[in-house]
Amino acid sequence: MNILFYGGCHAYVLKNTFESFSLGDHNFDCLINFDLIRKNKPFPWAKARKYDAIVFSPIQHADYRTELLKEFCEKHGIKYISYPWMQWNGYFPEAKKGEFLGGVSWMYPVLYDKKKNNFKNKYFIENLRHSDKLIQDFEIKHEVDIRISNFIENNFRNKRLFLTPDHPTAFMYRYLVNEVADKLSINMDMSYWLSAYEPQGGIKLPIRPGVAEALDLDFVDADFENCTAFGDLTMPWSAYLQLYDMKDGVILEAKSTTIIKDRAVTRTELASTEFTVVSPGDIIIFSTDGMPSIDGHVFGKSLLAKRSKYAKFSNYKGYLFINHWIEKKIGLI
Repeated sequence: MNILFYGGCHAYVLKNTFESFSLGDHNFDCLINFDLIRKNKPFPWAKARKYDAIVFSPIQHADYRTELLKEFCEKHGIKYISYPWMQWNGYFPEAKKGEFLGGVSWMYPVLYDKKKNNFKNKYFIENLRHSDKLIQDFEIKHEVDIRISNFIENNFRNKRLFLTPDHPTAFMYRYLVNEVADKLSINMDMSYWLSAYEPQGGIKLPIRPGVAEALDLDFVDADFENCTAFGDLTMPWSAYLQLYDMKDGVILEAKSTTIIKDRAVTRTELASTEFTVVSPGDIIIFSTDGMPSIDGHVFGKSLLAKRSKYAKFSNYKGYLFINHWIEKKIGLI
């Protein structure tokens, strides 16, 4: 079979999964809808006729309505399978894509603790129900062939289903892959079902402790990850809170062994108590106090994270020799 996966990032994951693990003689392509829209390129109708099946997530953009794709497939005898856009905010009340540490990422515009800010469990439960309803309404409106709302409702407490509101976990993807494979009559290699690999790993938004408690989750996961700026560093909840204290700072990575100094002088002029050694690849969140630089040294407040350490940040004030650092940007993938 020749199969096209058409949609957003989820379509890319599905294409890679089936290409790697399907059994039999099949060819898989992927077409990203927002790439077409951004480049103002029309949907390739002529090319689409070569496919035996098209798997897609519905969109309503005026020039790219997937209702037209359904009509096209029916006219040309092409099998089609639709599934909803895989976004669910049940774990993430108020999460938005916004400016954070110099880039755009999923974040909480107002980071709150329900006890300190009088948020009640009812608020988190209402967010859960609203998130459920959004998916259910989408499924009904677009008459999708694969529904995910029941799976979410039955499993969200037992297993983490989303790393961010629009990045499902491997557990969630396995359900979708199984449904697509069944409808296409494609067998998958057993190793896929035995894998714990996260296809959209690397960026993870914390499920806040108060939310986990209110939703009565059987797991906790308030860790934070963003590989675009921090590589494979995982940060615990306490470190994430520290990031918010410095959310207007910049992320710097040490290019070589360097130091944070109490004084803007050479290392040989400093006593051992007047500097902190930083290794290549270590990360700091740095906020300058606006003082002019001195011979390439910039003074400010730093949060230091050792690359290999799972722990909260250490706080420092002092001078950086700025040429020893490279700025990193947090972002989305």
